[in-house]
Amino acid sequence: MKPRMRLTVAVAQALLKGAVGYARKSGAALVEAYPVDKPVRSNETDMLFGAKCMYDKAGFTEVARRKPQRPIVRLRPVRLANVEDARSLMAPDPREKPRRRVN
Repeated sequence: MKPRMRLTVAVAQALLKGAVGYARKSGAALVEAYPVDKPVRSNETDMLFGAKCMYDKAGFTEVARRKPQRPIVRLRPVRLANVEDARSLMAPDPREKPRRRVN
């Protein structure tokens, strides 16, 4: 890995850690992200949202995939009072219309 790429990855990881920490401190019940999931590294512009593996390492769980390379991942930064609240947060929003997959 090139030194510049290492720096970019380290900055992205630090930003993600900071965002989750801020959400936890603020009492957020859920953090949702839309990373990129490609078999090979893409150009920097395509990677603005971060690689899915970075979110996996941070404890996020994939909950949906609207496009083959664009998963939706979620993390619950605070402990909820009961299990039903946690399940409802991890499930897709029932009010949201299902979208057609774009291949």
